[in-house]
Amino acid sequence: FHNNPLRGVTSLPFSQDQCCFCCAMETGVCIYNVEPLMENGHLDQEHIGSMGLVEMLYRSNLLALVGCGSSPKFSEISVLVWDDA
Repeated sequence: FHNNPLRGVTSLPFSQDQCCFCCAMETGVCIYNVEPLMENGHLDQEHIGSMGLVEMLYRSNLLALVGCGSSPKFSEISVLVWDDA
């Protein structure tokens, strides 16, 4: 098993209604549906950089993001609200 530090998961929270979860990583953000388990979307590292925290508002397109890690594009002391409409 090869442990790649660029694939590191930094945050894995569920939405308030537990129907989705987000995965903040060194390589961006992935958003998953719980039932059925499938990826709903992703934001690549080239667009948002590495992320430390991500939170989704219920089952919406509103995300709160905090940069962190080896290649952040946003400050670790700022919250970015992303509306992927």
